[in-house]
Amino acid sequence: MNSLGCSMVSLSTAKTAAILLIGDELLSAKVQDQNGALLIVALRQMGVELTEIVVLPDRVDRIVEAVQRVTSRNDCVFSSGGIGPTHDDKTMLAMGQAFGETLERRAELVDIINTYHHDGGSAGWMKMAEVPTSCELLYHEGTRWPCFKVHNVFVLPGIPQIFGRQFEFLKGHLECLSPFVVRTLYHRRHEGVVAPILSAADEKFAAVSFGSYPVWGRDDYEVRITIESRDPAAVDAATQWLLEHFEHDDVFEARAGSAQPS
Repeated sequence: MNSLGCSMVSLSTAKTAAILLIGDELLSAKVQDQNGALLIVALRQMGVELTEIVVLPDRVDRIVEAVQRVTSRNDCVFSSGGIGPTHDDKTMLAMGQAFGETLERRAELVDIINTYHHDGGSAGWMKMAEVPTSCELLYHEGTRWPCFKVHNVFVLPGIPQIFGRQFEFLKGHLECLSPFVVRTLYHRRHEGVVAPILSAADEKFAAVSFGSYPVWGRDDYEVRITIESRDPAAVDAATQWLLEHFEHDDVFEARAGSAQPS
């Protein structure tokens, strides 16, 4: 049995991540995604930049193409779905093909299946014992089934309750980077006024990301501006610069303890 240990070293300082949400049910509105929504929040809190989310059908060719594309330009990837015992569960096959590997039946997974399925139906579950040759099995306390890691991809189940438990386990063993710091300004006029100053700020503060979001139907402001970075000092400096360059009466910042505009 493998634990996280040294196999996770390369991911312990991951700066970027991608998410693959796999399943025809997501594209046909039979199921609404919960796992991607969970990861968006969790990765942000961990200081990992989420660069892309891809929703895919249960098609091996589509999954292979997506895996090859996102793994080459992200430190780590999380996939959700397609690892069960039925005909439409094709994620492991696709992972193998993406990395040029065959599937092998792991004896320890066979043992787990035989231990927990005594009703004569264990043969139907044996598909879940077949994984790419490089696949690492990551066991954690309190569970009977491991997490899977294929190169820099964590292959997780689509069932939200199980997905959540497995990700919590993985998260506890990943060293968090500095989390993102965000400050928000509110501008009383439209984006046409805001745009040139934000463009100048974007050129001046390379370590800071600026966002501009129009808001309709409010009397107190028309644009919400976000200033974010892993560097709190850079966020403070950029915020101060914006406050100095916007017309004083046009912009405000809701401070801690004061009412936050919704």
